[in-house]
Amino acid sequence: MYIGQRFKNAERTGDDKAAIGNSWKNYWQIFTQEDFPKTCPFCRLPMADDEIDGCHIKINGFLPGSWSVKKYIIPGHHGCNMQLGEEFDAKITVKAVEAIEK
Repeated sequence: MYIGQRFKNAERTGDDKAAIGNSWKNYWQIFTQEDFPKTCPFCRLPMADDEIDGCHIKINGFLPGSWSVKKYIIPGHHGCNMQLGEEFDAKITVKAVEAIEK
């Protein structure tokens, strides 16, 4: 995702299990081979490793109000991850990895 790209939290993902790794955070790191960003893509505030969730999101399509069918994982604050129904503009560039379940 790039700065300014619109996204929202995907709903009803609490029971989803990552196909690889022991958590969605670990899943994101396996596929990106990157460290977690130091800034939250939802709110632009600093983010420590122990504050990070593997957040399920949907990405805005080309048409207003259209959202991706697929779900993606990005790292973000737990509190930001719990703002269901809210829409966000990405505050940083971050890789979004397609969420594939077991």
